[in-house]
Amino acid sequence: SAVSFHEESDAVEIAKELNRRCIDVSVQTYKPQCPPTALTKLPLISTEAMIDTLVRHYDEVLNTCRT
Repeated sequence: SAVSFHEESDAVEIAKELNRRCIDVSVQTYKPQCPPTALTKLPLISTEAMIDTLVRHYDEVLNTCRT
């Protein structure tokens, strides 16, 4: 899954907060002509409960950060 941002600093802030919550998120900022993007690589064996938890954390972080 990926979430793109207008500003690199926003993508980095979101990723750092998700990392603090033990969610492995990286930020892609090195490709020219591509927006800064927070990337989560989900395991193929992800369950519905795992994905629901991930979505909940993303929702909380996106609603509390300055973005």
